[in-house]
Amino acid sequence: MRRVEVMSRATLSKNEHYKVTHNAQKDTFVLEIGGTSLTLGANKFIVMNEMMRKAAVRLGMQTKIY
Repeated sequence: MRRVEVMSRATLSKNEHYKVTHNAQKDTFVLEIGGTSLTLGANKFIVMNEMMRKAAVRLGMQTKIY
């Protein structure tokens, strides 16, 4: 009998090209952006999330508001 791996999926947006899948058994996250997927452990996912948040804030501060 084959083992089935149960995964929970959270979609970031209504666009199916952007998804985050969490594997609770392995505590890993898979980011799917277009045709690219990136697998990260939970700790690395949290670090990357913080890095992207800081980059978005810095980019926002450099953008002119009209």
